[in-house]
Amino acid sequence: MKKCCLIIIMAFSIVLSIFARNYNEFDVIVIGTDPEGISAAISSARNGMNTLLIDTRQKVGGLFTMGGLNSLDMNYSSDGTLLTQGIFEEFFINIHPENATAGFWDKRDSFDIAHAEQILLSMINNEPNITLILGIDNIAPVCENNKIINLDALDNGVVHKFYGKTFIDATQDADIAALARAPYNIGGMDINNPSQIQAITQVFKINNVDWEALRANIYSNINYYNADMNAYSAWGFLDIMRKYEPIHNNIKVRGLNIGLQDDGSVLINAMQIIGLDPLNDYELKLAQEISLIECENITNYIKEHIPGFQSATYGGITEELYVRESRHIIGEYILSASDMMSHTNFYDKIAWGGYPIDIQTTNIDNWGYVIGDPQAYSIPFRCIIPLRIDNLLVASRSASYHSIGFGSVRVVPIGMVVAQAAGVACSYAVNNNISFREMAYNINIMEQIQQALINQGAFLENLDIEYSYENHSFKEGINYAYDNGLIIGSYNNELKLDDLALASKAIQMFDTVRRIEEIEVVQNNMYLQNEHISFIQLTFILFEMLLELPDTNPDKRIILFEQGVISEALFDRFNNGILVTNADLYQTFYELSKYLNSK
Repeated sequence: MKKCCLIIIMAFSIVLSIFARNYNEFDVIVIGTDPEGISAAISSARNGMNTLLIDTRQKVGGLFTMGGLNSLDMNYSSDGTLLTQGIFEEFFINIHPENATAGFWDKRDSFDIAHAEQILLSMINNEPNITLILGIDNIAPVCENNKIINLDALDNGVVHKFYGKTFIDATQDADIAALARAPYNIGGMDINNPSQIQAITQVFKINNVDWEALRANIYSNINYYNADMNAYSAWGFLDIMRKYEPIHNNIKVRGLNIGLQDDGSVLINAMQIIGLDPLNDYELKLAQEISLIECENITNYIKEHIPGFQSATYGGITEELYVRESRHIIGEYILSASDMMSHTNFYDKIAWGGYPIDIQTTNIDNWGYVIGDPQAYSIPFRCIIPLRIDNLLVASRSASYHSIGFGSVRVVPIGMVVAQAAGVACSYAVNNNISFREMAYNINIMEQIQQALINQGAFLENLDIEYSYENHSFKEGINYAYDNGLIIGSYNNELKLDDLALASKAIQMFDTVRRIEEIEVVQNNMYLQNEHISFIQLTFILFEMLLELPDTNPDKRIILFEQGVISEALFDRFNNGILVTNADLYQTFYELSKYLNSK
């Protein structure tokens, strides 16, 4: 409590000092003190920029320190190289110096959140070019001619103006970009499913856990508990936790993610709240009220069923919710799942990621799913440049990422390295009086940005990684399936391209494609009564979906080809094949989409 008060007093004294001097002009203004915002501000400051880091919160760290997400989603290449080097790695080593040299299983990937707050604040205070302001009541951009001119910061009823040459929106929901009228989607709007939003989680604390008893029982009954752990983290217990019966009907509990803190307590990431609007303050408040009771009930269930928790006590919920998904800003480029699964190495890459494409629960009827597990993929600079606004970068989970691929790139370590690049880019833009958009399409400039990042510790090797379907003749169809969530390859990337397509799965896929492509014709499933689907059946389904096609030939396959619905390569399969494979089906959906979007 004393530390918290000290931080608030420091921030308040800074605010008074700035307001008294009317010192309100900055090279770079970063909004939001989540880890991404801190990384962006540090990067900007180290590159010589007079930087303002500002937030409505009373303390720094956001999702780590207030949301309680204390287990890190690490990104390693297949040879064990940390992909998220740079400022994130500095933080990773600062929370546990042994992380610099420890082996994979001995690294501390879960941390104490109070210690993390101290580390992040220390990293900020070590940069003389950063001015930190906390506890502002409201922050809003003032725009003119597609640029942000200043921020209006409301503090105790008084509006103070902060002028910047460049701005970085590091708020979780890209609030500043949205207020500046940058375009965005919410949830699965990009696949015509706006209600598909990943579940909100309330992290909660449990005290008095016997960590060694937990370890001993896991390793002596590993098949029963279906769990694993290292020195600081434990995960699993899926079958046990799925038997928990929630008090509230919009709550599910998945397997446990358990992060150990310095005092022996743990933070639990497991409860999922479904169906609430992540941008509605009232509904978020309601979610926390529900969580107060539910989390205590979950604790009691854990005490009964998980070893090492028998003497544990409920320690309450964290200050903020863990909101996984809300807005997806539309930028100069939208990073997709197929970009990730094909290990794309973009010319304007500013970071590498490699986390599984993990779609958490989106409704009460599913438990979530893993689309695939890419070895590594690059994130282009264009993804953090929103359309319409010229001097703003978005460096948070709400940057320009497609809602499916978002399942991977949303994790904080990736966000921190992307944010580091945002700070370097702002420095270049200010020093050279050039817009971000101009920079993004100039290969020479991007190479300079990349070299600056490498010089400052980032990992930006030119990785050339093969992928399993690289030479497949229906690669475009496979990419379409990845990008629209039709493939659930799990952690093993099981594509099963040559397997015969099951009619039951085909029905589900057709429903999905009809929604995505806005096909209003009601699907006739009479052709899908058998176990597998034939090309003749597939032909009739397509013909019924496309009512405008002329009925000029008794062989409807020829009509599909002549009207440009299917390509020659796919027509050959329709003409010579009997039963449809998964690859055939994916390519059919892709070519149907291409046909519809060409009209």
